Formats: sequence, structure tokens, C-alpha cells
Amino acid sequence: MSKSKLEYTRFHFVGQVDYAQHNFARLKPLLYSETGRRWDGVVDRTWFPNEGLVFTVQADLRYAANGSLWIFRVAPNARGEAVDKDVYSAIQSKPAVELIVGMEPLEIEQLRQLVTEEGFVGATAGKAGAAVPELNDRWVVLNELERDEEGRFRPAPSLNLKHLKVLIGTPEELCGIPAPGGQFVLPPIHPASGETRNWLPPTLFLETLAADLKRWIPHGPQRPKAQAAAQALRALAPEMPGVSALRADDAKVAMARATNLAESAETITGAAATILELIVEQEPFRTEIDRRRAAITTELESEALAAVEQLEGAARDRLRVEQASLQEEIEGAKARREALRAEIEELGAEADLLRSARADNVGALEAQVDAVIQRAASEPARLLADWIGVSGFVVGGMSRESEAPIASNVDQRSPEPTIALPAARPISAADLGPLLFAAGPAINPGHPRLLIIDAALRARELPVLIGPFAREFAEAWLAVAGGEMPLSVMTDPTLLSITDLTPRGARGDKAPLQEAFERARSRPDPVVVLLDDLDPASAGFWLPELARSQRQPQRYGFPPNLLFIAVVEADASQMNLTQLRAGELFPLVFDDCEVIDTSPSRPPSPLTLIPEIMNGPATSTSWTARVSALESSLSVTFKADDAKSIAGELSDFLRCCKGRGALAPTDGSLANLLLKSASRLRHGGAGES
Repeated sequence: MSKSKLEYTRFHFVGQVDYAQHNFARLKPLLYSETGRRWDGVVDRTWFPNEGLVFTVQADLRYAANGSLWIFRVAPNARGEAVDKDVYSAIQSKPAVELIVGMEPLEIEQLRQLVTEEGFVGATAGKAGAAVPELNDRWVVLNELERDEEGRFRPAPSLNLKHLKVLIGTPEELCGIPAPGGQFVLPPIHPASGETRNWLPPTLFLETLAADLKRWIPHGPQRPKAQAAAQALRALAPEMPGVSALRADDAKVAMARATNLAESAETITGAAATILELIVEQEPFRTEIDRRRAAITTELESEALAAVEQLEGAARDRLRVEQASLQEEIEGAKARREALRAEIEELGAEADLLRSARADNVGALEAQVDAVIQRAASEPARLLADWIGVSGFVVGGMSRESEAPIASNVDQRSPEPTIALPAARPISAADLGPLLFAAGPAINPGHPRLLIIDAALRARELPVLIGPFAREFAEAWLAVAGGEMPLSVMTDPTLLSITDLTPRGARGDKAPLQEAFERARSRPDPVVVLLDDLDPASAGFWLPELARSQRQPQRYGFPPNLLFIAVVEADASQMNLTQLRAGELFPLVFDDCEVIDTSPSRPPSPLTLIPEIMNGPATSTSWTARVSALESSLSVTFKADDAKSIAGELSDFLRCCKGRGALAPTDGSLANLLLKSASRLRHGGAGES
């Protein structure tokens, strides 16, 4: 085999390790020819690159995962005194990148969503990199992967998703012959295709593209056009997830062109006008932008009118409250005046009684004095002897005991005792279900709705209660397990980001959640915040992110014991969420509820949740983790079979939100209730059932 006939980038040394102590020490390489047979001729070292050795690690080999593939650096063997010496020796270099040939090729966007969001299977244990297939023999190279608890692989956080290399060709064309285990491994020097992939999400992609344009504007020859392009991209970025025109062919062409332009600063600045024309002048984008602009104008007008009406109604309510308060004060003053008048009359009656008793005593004393005077006149000596015997006089002096004090019969009123409010006591797992069942404000088909809300909240879901009965159910839960002083937060239409709610944002100490953060960090017990009467238009920007922050607080800088429950009494369709973003929430409507005849029972003293019946922060973003958390939370107040069944219905809802299935329209399960509730959060879904 001559060097001219050998394509050295398509052939590898393939062998296995005989032994290893502290490193990989000895290899017996095999060279395979174009026919696939072992080559026994003379090997010329110049046929191969410096990194050209690929082999499979044996099962009993230490210091490496079983079944992993590695690329080694090849050098002439320095152990010349060895009896069975090798021509070349090798040292460890890096893990190899394997083509995942068992995966079904997908389109560009479908493959990105599968790998980055859902995760994929099929990579060998111990692999640090892989190449996943697209259509038309395209392979996207991922040099570093990480594996979650469910065994699914995703790109590592350190991987630059903005520039992923793409190779073109069949596995045989790219890798030559397979390894002994059937794997196709990329050679150290693989042919470049010139294609790349930007796997950033659409919104983040356009934001980074706009940032690059802004950075390169001072150096570009077309500064005004580049500024216009950056402004258009930033205005378009928030609308990207819901733009249906992204699935059109011309839109994909525009996105691909924009991706290629993003690789070079000179190309970006020189072709700013081209980017603007490609993105803004395309018919699907132009139509969609005009429609969104008209819709936003209409929404802003309606929001302004609603805000004026709300302010006017609030002013009227304040006047009514102040009038009622003044009336109560007047009635109280009248009552106090009547009480004082009655007390004065009572004191006057007592004074009359005292005067009458005193007059009687004076008359009796006068009669006694007259009797003594008459006796003194008739029997003076005997009267004097009797008086000395009872007066207390003794020989040598006289003394008289002090008179006993006259007891006053004036009513001494003691002050009324001050009644202290009882501190919240923990609620046990055994008492939680019966108390919630008795506190339900309405009845509904299926499982008690208040117990479902409680289980979702303890599973770190974000319950979004919509429409009639929403406030009654929220207040019922807070009355049972909300503690002594539940927090209630009112939001306004100016909140457009989750950072605007937290103290870390631009509002600082004036942020709506400042008090909630301080309370959660000062105590280990759960702190539940009621997001009261959300503004749907602004909440659509940050409510799904808040749900993810509640499930994984350590990722977003939230206290782990801070939970939220939201009430939406306005038109929920103004939230205008996509099906995927609505699936981040736990929405509930109460159209099927009926008022009960009797008043619900509430505990006499405040109760609070204990950490033992709460789910801890989630470690995964997959829907299976959410389903498992809900099943664990349901097991506290439901039977095991019911908990598993209800959690399965949540799985059906999440699967439907991700486009993986459909539900029967007549099914009365929790999955259909969640899907119906989620449709209320979408544009035009207010009337859907």
C-alpha cells in the first residue's frame, strides 16, 4: 500500500490495551487497508497524523469508563530493549467523538429542540462528545455532553451553541471503517464543510445578533442601516417564539442567511441593509409584524382605558370606605355617649341610696343619744360603770382601738384583659387533607379542587387561578395553611421582566417581592405569596419564568422556601402565551364549580406548612420530574392509586403542550381541565371550553 493510495484521514490504528497501571502503557495496533483486511506490510509513520490512534477500552481496564473510545497521540516507541516491541507507542490524548448512527435524522429546528430541550439517548456511557444526524447526511458535532439523572444527554453548559461545526457525508465517508465494536469515530483531522449551526433559541439568537450589530456599528461603513437592523432585531426578538411564519421556507432561508452573516464582523456591518431586507421585507414577517403592531396598539388603548376606569373605581371605593369609616366612628361616639349617660344615671341612683341610708343612720343615732341622755338623768352611776367596762379604759391611762375603716361599696372596675393573637402552629400531614376538604368554598366534579391546588403548590408548581371562584379558592387555602400573616402582592402593567419583581433588579428595595425575600430568608418555614389580580398583558412576559424559578430557585437566585399562587380575574387571554409557555404553569378554571349551601369550616387558629410535607427544589427541567414531584405531593392527602392517576393526567397535559399527543374532548380528567385552563391564557382562547 503506497502513500498515494492511502487517505490517511480516513484510517486509524485500531487496537486494544493489554494492561494499564497509572497510564495506558502498551498497545498492539492493527492497520486496516481499503478492503477492510489487516495490513501486514511495512508501516510508514508519515502516513498518519500525530493524533491517529482510536481503540476501545476493555471491561477490566482501570482509570476509564467501560466502553469509551479515546484518540491517542502516536510516537515512535522508545522501549527498544523490549522483546516484543511495538513500532509505535501512544499516550492518552482526549476522548473520541462518535457518530450516533442509531438516531433518526431530523430537520434543523427539530434536532435542536430534541437535543437542547428534551435530551437524547444512545450515547455510550463515558462519552464526552458525539455527532447527531440531520437530514441530507449532515452531522452536528457536540464536543462535550452531560448526562442527567434520567439518562438523557444534552450539550454541556460550557459548549458554545452559537458556533457548532457541521460535517457532510455518510459515516463511511467521514470515518472510514468502523471500530471493532461497530462504532464510527471521527478522525482527528476531519474534513471541514463550511457549514455551522447556531443552536441558540430564536429569541436569544436575535438578541445576540442585535448586540453584535451594535458592537460593530462604529466600525461599519453603513452605520445608520446597521443601527436600524439592530433596532428591528431587538423589537422582533420578544415575538419570535409565537411567530408562526418561522415555519415558512423563506423564513428559514432568512434565518440561515442571518446565521452565516453573524460569523464575521465585516460581513455583518457590510450587509446590514441585506439583513434588514431579509428579515423585515419578507412577506410572512411583514404581515405578522403589521398584525402584531395593530394588536399591540389596540391592547395599549384598551389597557389605558382600563387603567383610567380602574383608577376611577379605586377612588370611588376609597371614598365609600372613608364614608363608611366615618359613619362607624359616629355610631361609636353615639354608643359611648349613651353608655356614659347610663353610667351617670346609675351613679345618681347609688348616691340617692347612700343619702337615704345616711339619713336612716342619723335618725337611729339621734334615738340612741336621746336614750343615753334619759338614762344618764335617771341612772348616772350605773351608766358610767357600763361605759368604763366597754370603753377600753385601764388603770394608769386610757387607750382606744382605732376604728375599722368603712368599706366603700363603690364599684371598682378592673381593666379588660388584652387578648393576644395565637402564633401559627405547624399543620401535620394527617390534618392537612381533612381541613382542606372542610374549607372548600364550592363543590366540583372529580377530586376536590382545593386539594389539587394544595398538592400542586407543595410540588413547587405555580397555580394560576382564573375567573370566578378563583379568589375564593385562594383565600380558602390561605385560611387553612397560609400562616398568621399571608403576604399579598399587587403587580402593575410596568412589570415586563422577572428581574423587575426581585430586589436584584432595577427597582431594588422598591421591588414588589422585597418583603417576601426578606421574610423567606429570615425563617426556614415555607412562605406563600398571593399574586393578587395580575395584569394579564404584563404577566405574560414573566409568569412562566417565575414558575421555573419556583421549581429551581437555586438557578435563578430565589429563596428555596418561597412559593407563589396567582389569581387572574381580568381577561386571561391578554396574557397571550404559547402552548409551551402555558405548559410551564398549573392553570385552573372553576366553571364547573357550584356554591355549597353550608358555610365552609375554617380552623380557629392560624396554621402553617412544615418543610417535611413540601417538595424540595427540582434538579431537572424535564416533565417527568414535574410529574414525580406532583405524585409525591399528592401522596400526603390522597391514596397511592389516586396520586399516581392524577400525576399521570399531568403527564398527559404536558405531553399535549409539547405537541406529543392529543386528549379526548369529552374526557373530564384533570388533563382536560388543565388544557382548557391553558387555552384561556392564549390569544383568542377566552371562550374555548
